[in-house]
Amino acid sequence: MLFSERDACWKLTDFGSASVATSKGLVTTSLARGTASYRAPEVLKNKSNSRTDIFGLGCIIFEIITTQRLFSGDWEVLEYAQKGNPIFPDRWPVATQGSRLHDLGQLTSTLLSAEPRERPGAAEALRQLLRLRKRSGSSEAKADPTSEDDFFDVDVENSDVDAPATTAHPTIHSALRSLGETRMTLGGSLVIILLCIHANFSSCLASAMEQSTTSQQPPAPLPPQFAPTFSLWDQDLDSTPADYKREGEDWFAIFNKNVPRKLDVSLVHTFEHFSVVCCVRFSADGTYIATGSNKLTHIFDVKTGGKVATLVDTNADRGCDMYIRSVCFSPDGKYLATGAEDKFIRIWDIHHKEIKRQFIGHEDTIYSLDFSRDGTRLASGSGDRTARLWDMESGVNLLTLRVEDEVTTVAVSPDEKFLAAGSLGGVVRVWDTEKGTLVERFKGHKDSVYSVAFSTSGLELLSGSVDKTIKLWEWTAPRTGSMHLAVPRDTCMTTYVGHKDFVLSVGVSPDGWVVSGSKDRSVAFWDPVDAQPQFMLQGHKNTGIFPLIICFDH
Repeated sequence: MLFSERDACWKLTDFGSASVATSKGLVTTSLARGTASYRAPEVLKNKSNSRTDIFGLGCIIFEIITTQRLFSGDWEVLEYAQKGNPIFPDRWPVATQGSRLHDLGQLTSTLLSAEPRERPGAAEALRQLLRLRKRSGSSEAKADPTSEDDFFDVDVENSDVDAPATTAHPTIHSALRSLGETRMTLGGSLVIILLCIHANFSSCLASAMEQSTTSQQPPAPLPPQFAPTFSLWDQDLDSTPADYKREGEDWFAIFNKNVPRKLDVSLVHTFEHFSVVCCVRFSADGTYIATGSNKLTHIFDVKTGGKVATLVDTNADRGCDMYIRSVCFSPDGKYLATGAEDKFIRIWDIHHKEIKRQFIGHEDTIYSLDFSRDGTRLASGSGDRTARLWDMESGVNLLTLRVEDEVTTVAVSPDEKFLAAGSLGGVVRVWDTEKGTLVERFKGHKDSVYSVAFSTSGLELLSGSVDKTIKLWEWTAPRTGSMHLAVPRDTCMTTYVGHKDFVLSVGVSPDGWVVSGSKDRSVAFWDPVDAQPQFMLQGHKNTGIFPLIICFDH
């Protein structure tokens, strides 16, 4: 809790890893804990202690002083922990040696230590650290009689302390009384940190902010995008220990030596094609796999590797190329939907190897298809800047959802209530499938989004982008009203970094692994919590894995 005498208001901060003592447990989602951008490095490794919230406090102080968020996501926290890029003075406002702003920068740097043991151990330790920040030896102190006292008044309450310290600011006493019996706990220890920002420091802050806004100097650049703690893509295969790699005649896999090995991989089949393979999809039960190429769609038996069917529209124009850009099995496995460059969606009867019906309406290439779980509706995304929803029985176009850019990918939520789409503009949109209303916009990618996928629970949404990253978005209750039309939400929980080129496909396995395919010719399996890769697989000789669909044995 922070109080500014200049603004005469309290600010209550919560870093996501604390909880009210009377609650049943920590605030969590199914894949991550806490608030992205404020979580300490140890939280991302599923650990926490009394020093964890101290790191979050440092993030808050940095944001108050600079008006900028220190970390844009968990991946930046991991990079910071690995490389230790200094916060002070590199990213701190320029301050005179011995000034309050300078001392606060040093203090904040201590709070943000990547190693927990280097931070104050608890609120009392932080209080003692603040007590050392005196101004008696500076020229500023001589001009300011209040500087002989602490430039922060700090009130600390620990588990073995029943009342606030008597030296605390009276306003803090009042606030503590108003808190009643509420206590914030973490790891069994009781910690309340109250910082009273005095008017003299507020003036210093206001001056620094004014100087920042009027200065002609460009702001300090943020750290460049980086790889995770251990980059499999930079690992040399020959120097990799035998226990951390698998090799075949024309493929290899490298495992992350810094995490427990939980998966293995081996080559089952290679399906040869005579033209570029643009898309691939498993049937819902994992029995078959479909691929799309130039004019042809092939279906293979996963167990035997044999070809079950080749589907070709004999009425299509034979005089030019026509690539099948998307394929999708119906949930019951009886039908296969294909989307092509000729703007038609074809619904194939697999048993009879014939077209049951065609959906006509798109005005450009069909890039993506996805069935609802009950098989009654089909979603499509096209270069005509629309996502559409079709009735499978009648062929009626139920919804036409228009956006500003080409729609590259669509996904229907597990409960069938929502349709997500990614586009060349880099925004991920979500619509209500019954009302046809836009209920969410996620913005965080720096370039086009080529793939989206819901988690099996439907509580998270993955996206893969040309910016080489995968993002995991928190998907809770949809927003109402028109605010989402103007203000995209950045609720990115985790950013997965490592691929060397465009991320063209993403998915979530039934047991929770995040999976991605990239133009760098690799497939990666990621831990959903700490964003670390389990292994990287490479076996394709040409560019790209687009798209990638996962199927696991039960």
